[in-house]
Amino acid sequence: MLSIIEPDFIKIDKHCVLNRDKAEVDFNLVDRIITTCHRVGIKVIAKDIERKEELERVLGMDIELLQGYYLGEPSLFLNDEPV
Repeated sequence: MLSIIEPDFIKIDKHCVLNRDKAEVDFNLVDRIITTCHRVGIKVIAKDIERKEELERVLGMDIELLQGYYLGEPSLFLNDEPV
């Protein structure tokens, strides 16, 4: 699907990376997706970072963009200015 859609970004849900010890197969799959995205120029976003532990877990992966309440609350921008 990545080669058909050719997105600029994909988002990885925190549940895909948090249970690494419990589900090594799932973690390996997510790791391969991240690697594939980087090879074809797709940026990866880890979303729903709400606690320090979640941040620490994704920092160990090769994910360049992070989002979630632990990092800051959502804000509205209009014409590149905060509202």
